[in-house]
Amino acid sequence: MDNLFQDSLGEQSEHPPREMLLLFVDGEVAAKEAGQLEAHLEACWPCRVKTQKIQAAIADIIEFDEQVLTPRLVPPKNWRNFERQLRHLVRESGSPSLSSRFLGFLARAQVRLKTVSFSSALSWRFITIPATLCLVFVGLMIWFAISPSSNISASEILSESERRTSIWENQPDKVLHWGYDVTFSNHPGGLPDGKYISLHWQNNTGGKASRLNRLYDGNGVLVSAAWVRKDGSEVYFSRSRADEIRITPTSDVLLSYAAHLNEKSRQALENFVRTSAQIWQIHPDNDLQIKQKYLNPLEGSVQIIQTADAGKVFRVRSVRFIGNDKSMVSEEIDDVAADSFKLFRSHQVIRYPDGKTAITDSQLKLYQETSVEDFDAHDLSAELQQVKRIIQISPEEVLKIAELDEQAKKNNQ
Repeated sequence: MDNLFQDSLGEQSEHPPREMLLLFVDGEVAAKEAGQLEAHLEACWPCRVKTQKIQAAIADIIEFDEQVLTPRLVPPKNWRNFERQLRHLVRESGSPSLSSRFLGFLARAQVRLKTVSFSSALSWRFITIPATLCLVFVGLMIWFAISPSSNISASEILSESERRTSIWENQPDKVLHWGYDVTFSNHPGGLPDGKYISLHWQNNTGGKASRLNRLYDGNGVLVSAAWVRKDGSEVYFSRSRADEIRITPTSDVLLSYAAHLNEKSRQALENFVRTSAQIWQIHPDNDLQIKQKYLNPLEGSVQIIQTADAGKVFRVRSVRFIGNDKSMVSEEIDDVAADSFKLFRSHQVIRYPDGKTAITDSQLKLYQETSVEDFDAHDLSAELQQVKRIIQISPEEVLKIAELDEQAKKNNQ
């Protein structure tokens, strides 16, 4: 088992080589190794895709043999009982493996081409040309199945990238910090065109997540910020609103208010509180929400390119409807690292129904673990002491947001 994830040169790899995947599909791997390989495939999305492609290629080869090549290559008269005898031997010896069927197909084709006598040169051309094309087709199918390929959809890459990002950001008992260099043009919130720095923190210690976002302009001035505290209250700072801070109620206050609402409103507010407070976890429902977000883009294409800053990347171009009523169109070019699925560069154009467009360019600048002290040093405690006006948001206003959020989820299903 020590060499299960070694390549043909004996070098260690965290992924099994394609030859091992082919043996696994063929059933030629020992039971213990097969179990460990199945566990790897369950956790490794790229290897699952490779395995599925190998299975599909072999299935196509067998189908091609049975439906195209065999009917064209008629054996001589003295071979009339050959197929029946061969099937009898197979039944006695057990089911053949997939690779055995494939190799048997090649051998059978070669023998038939050598032994069948043809009445004319014309009949020879009619038979050998299709047969030759079949063999070329077979070779190409195997080559495509076991060679590197970019046949991964834009939706699959983007959803896997967001899934892995969510897992990283929500590591239990850790404090994470990441940031982007951003350029806005026609920002929907009215920010002046130009360059900005968007910094993010998430504190997952203590079983609850506390989040912090700070947006600075090109001169290092804080433009806006959002702080989700562990008690569930949210603090929003905006310099464009005369240095105003808005604060939402705590989770306990909202849940107490929800207890007196009708069933529909109560569920909407409770779901809103639960989503805001909990740490994202690997769960089928969470995975499904991410996948649904990227289902059926209007169009999508993927290129594999080599870059100086991130090595091999997927360059994903996608177009999809966004917004609660799906009235806006988002055109994106995203660079996703091929090894980690980390999204590190993005160009987005949003087209609005009135013909206006908003353009955002972002570049990942840091992605690291930090400390609770660093998180606390950047929260909005200082701004709360200095700001000119503090507005307390009522539970009724939060309920309206929760109901809109619930409706948006239904629209995306």
